[in-house]
Amino acid sequence: MHLSTSDAYNLIKQKKITNIFLIRYVHEGNITDDEGPIEIHFECGLALLFECGSDGEEMTMKKGEWVDPFSGEQSEENIEFIRENGKWEKMAQEQTGTQTPIPEKRVNELYFYETKTGKTTGVSLDIGNKKFCIKAEFDELKIYNETNKGEGQVHG
Repeated sequence: MHLSTSDAYNLIKQKKITNIFLIRYVHEGNITDDEGPIEIHFECGLALLFECGSDGEEMTMKKGEWVDPFSGEQSEENIEFIRENGKWEKMAQEQTGTQTPIPEKRVNELYFYETKTGKTTGVSLDIGNKKFCIKAEFDELKIYNETNKGEGQVHG
């Protein structure tokens, strides 16, 4: 079940980030791009999964970790598909070269980005003098690091 912005706000404001995992598409052992779901773990034991919605514009949030649909025993057809096309894999941020907040940083504030029609398109986590932004763009999630400019809309 997807979380509302107010639920997400209440869950993670003032919580310390303990780990970040990025879900990236891998083919023949190589990461093919720098977009995909993001899983953030917090000191309270909570894991939040940020994904791009089915419309390609909305960012969704839910409690829990990403589940690999190809985990476990696979059919020959799936094995062949993975061999030819690759698959999504969960990996530590260090494996991707993507700059994300250093674990042990506290989320001081969070700001949500919305369309005029009320769709949530992203979130900015204020972790001191920097913002870690997750935004849905063209059917994928992208990560941005920005200086703290106070942009976005506060929900709480």
